[in-house]
Amino acid sequence: MRKITDFSGHDTLKDAVDFVIHHSPIAPKAQAAELNVSLSLFYGYADHAQPDHYPARLIVPHARCTGNAAVLQFLNHQLGYVGVRLADLRLAADPGKQLGLFQQTMLAVVREMGEAAGAIERSLKDGKLTEREARVCRKECLDLIDHAVLLHEQLKAAEEAAR
Repeated sequence: MRKITDFSGHDTLKDAVDFVIHHSPIAPKAQAAELNVSLSLFYGYADHAQPDHYPARLIVPHARCTGNAAVLQFLNHQLGYVGVRLADLRLAADPGKQLGLFQQTMLAVVREMGEAAGAIERSLKDGKLTEREARVCRKECLDLIDHAVLLHEQLKAAEEAAR
């Protein structure tokens, strides 16, 4: 399972925004100040009682400020895309770092596969799959897909660098 700041399986944009605001290493007050937004307005972006009004202009600066890409990952998954960190691809082009990087990413793929399989097995133990269980399984599968795509793109970057 990914560390909490990397989690990507949110059902709504508001859920993803709430996650970034409340589960990032930067305090919400500091996030609001960095983005030049009042704290009350900032908390309103994650308030489920208020209409959606998270400005698109804040998506990238907010992710950079917090190091939490949950909103970007949510948007990618809604469109059927998977985002890959470019820093991980640049490392793959460095022959001195390739083996360790590939091993690390492959271990993450295997770990995520085990977690997805475990979630599915636990969910079906009683012979029925609840909505919550399906959501957990789906989120584990998204983590697996993200890591597998990262490994694929790392190998592609290494191949292109070797040309």
